[in-house]
Amino acid sequence: MRTKRSKPVDYVAYEPVLIEVHKARALTSVLEQLGETAVNNLVYALEDGSHPEDTREWLHSVVADALRAALDEIDREYRNARAPEGPHVVGLPLRGREAWLRQQIDGLDHGGES
Repeated sequence: MRTKRSKPVDYVAYEPVLIEVHKARALTSVLEQLGETAVNNLVYALEDGSHPEDTREWLHSVVADALRAALDEIDREYRNARAPEGPHVVGLPLRGREAWLRQQIDGLDHGGES
């Protein structure tokens, strides 16, 4: 038996750029947990003597590299979405994208007012 959804699915949350935003937020949280002044279960586990001495620093650099990659992907996706020749405009329904882009281009032609 199927039940009716109480609200529609938010497809914007599944846009590639927003997936990368969520990834970046998660990685930022891990970096906060690994900070020099952090005192938490993750730090205790890494410094309990059962791991090599530089594991915390290594993990910090791996997470920082992953965060940089996620931010680069956000930049790339956003630029693709905002470019008139890009595959899509983030957050707009398929039928509204072309009209929205025309409005933005017309606004640029008239001194930036749209």
